[in-house]
Amino acid sequence: MCISPASTHLLLFTSALALRIYELPKDITPLYKPVQPIRVVARAHDAPVHVCRTDPTSTYLASGSADGVVKVWDIVRGYVTHVFKGHGGVVSALVFSYPFDPSAVRRDQTAMRLVTASVDTKIRVFDLSAAAARSGAAAKPEAVLEGHVSVPRGLDVSRDGKWLV
Repeated sequence: MCISPASTHLLLFTSALALRIYELPKDITPLYKPVQPIRVVARAHDAPVHVCRTDPTSTYLASGSADGVVKVWDIVRGYVTHVFKGHGGVVSALVFSYPFDPSAVRRDQTAMRLVTASVDTKIRVFDLSAAAARSGAAAKPEAVLEGHVSVPRGLDVSRDGKWLV
């Protein structure tokens, strides 16, 4: 499960392979009724989801499953924007790279990437830009990083997008 950085949504993958999207209440008064999901995707993946992560703008959710499939979701609308296959097994880590330039107080709209890791010990970098999505070029990674001898379990990117750890 994930909470969006803006604390607007809770995103939950179930053992029944569903995705439930909840809108978090803005008011802090106690709730006397359970919060209901605003959207339920009955079969979000064909295998259990092991990792999920939201982008810094609280717009997208990435999910990685046991069958090596990674999906990127539009959080508000609840649909898939990208599907990446070809990981060598369980997806073990995900992170969005969306560089922020503090001197310009803006993000580079053409530079959104998703970095994934899997049990095949490889790290893949996918371009999520609108142009890449339209052309279909995002289906293959723009880079495959090798060299780990065990499964990468965590990934992070610096705010300026220059460092991947």
